[in-house]
Amino acid sequence: MKTFHLKSLRVFPEDPDYENFVYATTIVLGGYKPIDNPNDPTVIEIAKFAVDEHNKEAKTNLKFQRVVKGEKQLVHGLNYKLVISAVDGAAAQNYVAVVYDKPWENFSLTSFEKYSG
Repeated sequence: MKTFHLKSLRVFPEDPDYENFVYATTIVLGGYKPIDNPNDPTVIEIAKFAVDEHNKEAKTNLKFQRVVKGEKQLVHGLNYKLVISAVDGAAAQNYVAVVYDKPWENFSLTSFEKYSG
């Protein structure tokens, strides 16, 4: 894992990206870190996006249930690796999805597959 040292940086609360910067500085660049709250509204939104995109691409009809657990990775944006519980017919199964979130663009589904535990 790479470590970066900043000599000087000034970020002011009135800057439009202040919240994103403060949030991003709590994540180690390059490494996955556990998501503290899988019920966070942003995490739920990303998980639902992943299921919807998978349904479009794979012509399936999965129904989102919940986020079991997840991790995030700071890159040029954020990668979310989520274990998602979804129902296919009558049976619930877990899936792992990776979604790329670049705050100034749309989400992008990178991968979606059955979770092997």
